[in-house]
Amino acid sequence: MKKALVLSTIIAATSVNLAHADDDRHVARKAGVFFGSAVAGAMLAGPIGMVVGAASGVWLDDKVEQADNLEQDLQQSALALQNSRNNINRLQSQLAAAEDHSQRYAQLILEQLQLELLFKTGGSELSAAGKHRLAMLADFMAKNPELNLRLDGYADPSGDQQFNLALSEQRVNAVAEQLKLAGLAEQRITTYSHGASQSQAQPGDYQGYAMERVVRIQLNRGEELGAMAEVSLH
Repeated sequence: MKKALVLSTIIAATSVNLAHADDDRHVARKAGVFFGSAVAGAMLAGPIGMVVGAASGVWLDDKVEQADNLEQDLQQSALALQNSRNNINRLQSQLAAAEDHSQRYAQLILEQLQLELLFKTGGSELSAAGKHRLAMLADFMAKNPELNLRLDGYADPSGDQQFNLALSEQRVNAVAEQLKLAGLAEQRITTYSHGASQSQAQPGDYQGYAMERVVRIQLNRGEELGAMAEVSLH
């Protein structure tokens, strides 16, 4: 009779706790585990079994709480991963836009160099405008440390081979020195002198000669050559 009374009391208490399950799922799960274990213990071994069953309920309750915490951690990790992916995509878009802007800026600077860097015939002295444009190029290079410069100096065929080679070297060195004075590191500049070895002008074509008194400037990233400008030397 006493066992039946205890069992009825426990079942009634369990029913009361389960009535609140709709309001709090987590509390209901914990209550169900605890009281279910207690009821099972009471049915199997009386009051002593009830105590053992209740203790088992506490242990199972801890496991349920740990599972809930792991589920929350997993959800938070998934959200953090998605945020990281979104940030990577955004940064990749910004990088692509920056590279495009950099290329357009480089082309603009080199077009200005081609128009405004002028030299006298047989000379290698830079004009004030030419020095200013080279300063702009050096500033651009400072903001783009992954880029290097290649300078190729040429001469027209009006002089002898030795003179033309020396003149093309003086011209390319004048450009390189001005870039270094503007702050560009020497190791980022490579120079080549060709004299008139690549001349395509016809003998006596002085207008064609003028087009061959040039220093060509190439931007490169590693082995990849970029934009080019021709510096006319008149």
